[in-house]
Amino acid sequence: QMEEVLTNGRIKPAVNQVESHPYLTCDRLLAYCNEKGIVVTAYCPLGAPGVHGDNVAAIFDPTIKALGEKYGKTPAQVCLRWQVQRGVVVIPKSSNPVRIQENSQIFDFELSQEDMAAVSNLNKNERIVTKDEVKSHPHFPFGELF
Repeated sequence: QMEEVLTNGRIKPAVNQVESHPYLTCDRLLAYCNEKGIVVTAYCPLGAPGVHGDNVAAIFDPTIKALGEKYGKTPAQVCLRWQVQRGVVVIPKSSNPVRIQENSQIFDFELSQEDMAAVSNLNKNERIVTKDEVKSHPHFPFGELF
């Protein structure tokens, strides 16, 4: 769909906002957008904890938890830092003032290349926002991996 927009649109998009987290890394789309000069913004960057019950979101993954302990950070901070180091803008959602503060404290550490790879290797191409109600639409965007 991005190719169609770039080919037929009059204005090139500056940003592509997509679901992305350690279980849905969107590596192919990220590389494509980087090549075209389009910024990727991730919604659900923590894997939407609480949406599908306990312990399903990426922040509950043992690898993420272990990295949090290694760096003295929360699992959420590890997920956010991983995205930022990949060049992805993040939009974490929280109404909790403590978590909002924590989510902004990701610029005082850096994940090693090995730890970046460990998080990236968690990819399952697992989407939280499925949009099943529009699956029959001819331009349904989630029919292929990106």
